[in-house]
Amino acid sequence: MGGQAGGRGYLIQAMICLLHMLRDDCDWSAVSIEPDNESEKVDIRWVYGDGRVKAVQVKSSQNQISFPMVRKWAEDLVTNVKADEYELLLIGPCADSVPKRSLIGGKVAVPPPSILNLRALREQSAHQLNRYLADQKFSRLRPDALEFLVEGLVTRLFEYSTKGKTLKRDDFDGLLKKWTLELFYLPPTPSEPTGTTADAGRSSADHDPIP
Repeated sequence: MGGQAGGRGYLIQAMICLLHMLRDDCDWSAVSIEPDNESEKVDIRWVYGDGRVKAVQVKSSQNQISFPMVRKWAEDLVTNVKADEYELLLIGPCADSVPKRSLIGGKVAVPPPSILNLRALREQSAHQLNRYLADQKFSRLRPDALEFLVEGLVTRLFEYSTKGKTLKRDDFDGLLKKWTLELFYLPPTPSEPTGTTADAGRSSADHDPIP
């Protein structure tokens, strides 16, 4: 894998991880990208609230992905990694022989492939983040503010992946709350007129105090 393709692959891993972190139905308690002490086959390692561990491999390519490739990746994942659940995520063009959704070997879940489009992944993340913040009782943020937060979170996840560090959910929620409050909700200082950066995340209808 070349330098540009490798860098894109790590970025996609971080963005895919963030999308799953923000899902309503994802009861995760800890996550690591490129985790230490794991097989190189594991790109993302999830630990859920009930103690289950899921090993995920993310395969992205601009070239067509064939079913024999998918089957080989799935077999290698199960053979080399110990986990309660396995998932293989495909990003890019796939041959018609690749099932739209499958369970290979009765163990490895393969969801429908996604298109290789970084912009689309950012927009999906921003949409999910908007819902996630609403669940945390934050009022609506503008689209540009959401994308700003997404970029920051992806960068932080990318940094964690270079060290194989584990991120706990409480720490993630704390970081997200801190950034959101400091960037978009703190009132302007006396020397800072209304309408500057501190107010950039809200529309004119979003000036209610935080619950």
